[in-house]
This record gives sequence, C-alpha cells and structure tokens, in this order.
Amino acid sequence: MPTSTRKSIENRNITQHHQKTMLYCMSHRQDLRVKLTHANHFLLLLVCFLFNFLFVEGVERGLQESTRLTNMATQFLVSLQQIHHMLVDMYKFQQTARMKATTCVIKFL
Repeated sequence: MPTSTRKSIENRNITQHHQKTMLYCMSHRQDLRVKLTHANHFLLLLVCFLFNFLFVEGVERGLQESTRLTNMATQFLVSLQQIHHMLVDMYKFQQTARMKATTCVIKFL
C-alpha cells in the first residue's frame, strides 16, 4: 500500500475518532446541563414552598413566631445557596475535566 494512501486512511481514522470523542463530550455536557437545570428548578420550588409555608404560619401564629420561622428560613436558604454553588462548581469541574481529556486525546492522536 502506498504511503500516501496509508496516511490518508490514518488521518481519516483520527478524524473519525476525534468526532466520536467530541460527540461523547458534548452529549454528556448536555446531560449535566439538564441535571443542573432540574436541580435549580427543584431549589426554586422548595424556596416557593418555604415562603408560602412561612406566610401562612406567620399569619396564624403571630409576629413573634413568624420572626423565629423567618430566621429558620434564612438559615435554610443559606444552605440551599451553598448546595446550588456546589452543583455549579461540580458542573464547571466536570466540564473542565472533559475539555482537558479531549485535549489529551487529540494530542495523543
């Protein structure tokens, strides 16, 4: 087999492998985005439920109890915010790791 034909086949194989790797990375990045979006929606629903609960409980129990519940809600919201930041950091880390892995595969090929 001539050298040019062999090189052409190798280049085509490398290109196909690179395309498969990129498709794999892109599909998983989309999965992470969907998971992150679902997590954000869940947190938003949780916050809405919490404030609805606080409003009803505050009206029924009076101002003093409402203040205590509001303090509890504030602590809860801080926890939710920390969870949200952890999810975002995890998404960014996984995205960076995939980009580095793709770069390594490309350099290797």
